[in-house]
Amino acid sequence: MGEIQQIRMMDEPWVNAQAIAKHLGVSAVHVRTMVRRGLLPARNMGMGKRRFLLFRLSEVNAAVDRAKAS
Repeated sequence: MGEIQQIRMMDEPWVNAQAIAKHLGVSAVHVRTMVRRGLLPARNMGMGKRRFLLFRLSEVNAAVDRAKAS
């Protein structure tokens, strides 16, 4: 990844599963299922019962584009 791309990634906000679900037009449960199956990239944050997923919209869009291409 080039230096400019890394700078852009640092500026991109993290979003939650609900925001990704709305963006993709699916439920948040479906988003979590897609993450478990390895279809969407996510960061698992928190500990114990307070765990939650965070996403970068650009990474999710790239994963969806790759899935459509194959």
